[in-house]
Amino acid sequence: MPLRTNLFLNLIFVFTCFTHSFGQVYSTRESAIQLIQAGDVHLQFGNWYDALASYTNAIETDPEYAEAYMKRGQLNERVYRIKQAEIDYNMAIQLNPVIDIYYNQRARLKILSFDYYGAINDINKAIDINESNSNYLKYKVDGFIALGMYDHALNNLDSILITNKNELYVLQHRTLIYILNGELTLAELTCLAALKLNASDYLTLDLLGLINLKNKEYEAAITWFSKAIDVDSSQYVSYYNRGVCYRFLGNIELAFKDIDASIRFNNKEQNTYFKRALLKKESGDFEGSISDYNNAITLDSNYSEAVYNRAFTYKILGDYLNAEKDIDLLIKTHNSRPEYWNMKGNLQILHGNIREALLSFDQAIANDLNYSQAYYNRGIANLLLNHHIKACEDFQESLNLGNNKAESISLHFCGY
Repeated sequence: MPLRTNLFLNLIFVFTCFTHSFGQVYSTRESAIQLIQAGDVHLQFGNWYDALASYTNAIETDPEYAEAYMKRGQLNERVYRIKQAEIDYNMAIQLNPVIDIYYNQRARLKILSFDYYGAINDINKAIDINESNSNYLKYKVDGFIALGMYDHALNNLDSILITNKNELYVLQHRTLIYILNGELTLAELTCLAALKLNASDYLTLDLLGLINLKNKEYEAAITWFSKAIDVDSSQYVSYYNRGVCYRFLGNIELAFKDIDASIRFNNKEQNTYFKRALLKKESGDFEGSISDYNNAITLDSNYSEAVYNRAFTYKILGDYLNAEKDIDLLIKTHNSRPEYWNMKGNLQILHGNIREALLSFDQAIANDLNYSQAYYNRGIANLLLNHHIKACEDFQESLNLGNNKAESISLHFCGY
């Protein structure tokens, strides 16, 4: 009897502890939910700092609540704290790996980070969990387009159910793929079919402008981009595209106006700053040009074209030290690009390091045996070192490769 009594008492003790524990968990989760709701209210009123604090408090209150991490991750992404957002999304998925929208959210973040393969993997997981969501297939198409895998993108477009709702999407994305693949005639036919479905859709109008831009029909392109802006004046892409057309037409004032408008609507797009930097350089505003190159590189530290053009602008300004720093950075990550070694050689000549410049021009030529400018510049370096025979051989090779500038210097220094 005492044994049975003790067992009974032990069971009562265990049950009491379990009930208390369950009550604690429930209370903790309930508190976390209330904190998230408070954060949502702060977010609606634009109080992002307070919303972030509420979501963080929810996580601290209930560290096992996946939704709290997801909410904070979405806000971190919204304010471009990409690394923090990734950590939150990873934690949400670790805590609850069977929610498809979590994978979809992380996929969108990976696209922002240019991790397109990772994005497609996450979208595939979302599809495995919820096959009925056709939007996941659309995101997958976007990922394949970003990777340049156009056949895969087209195959997945075929998998999307063609309904009145989706037909326009399919036509528009087929158009984009054809443009990127250089099939402009096919792109135009497909886009005109989209125009028949909806003559006032912003994306269709912008794509028609892009087709004309690719065909160098700038006036026609401007007409289409202007129509797109009339439909939705908040879309930065059309301002950017129209600005590019104005630049090609030599209307720098209107080009600046549109590029500035594009940046006002989206100041997180590195290509727009790069384009404005080019406009400023062409207008003689070299300091302003460097400022915009800096903006582009801040947004994308791997933007090699911006770094190269910044180096060139530093060179124009006579800031050879910063120019060489940029070129050394590029060579460190892109050792096989001949134009980088060529510019390095030019800068070394300006520093008076002629023999080092010869080595840089040698490397440029080793990377591209048909790079005429490197032969020409190596000829200059050899001339400065009084290596006249070698210099004339380089000038002749540069001339053979089509660099007419080498003809004049050959006449003056080589006697032919």
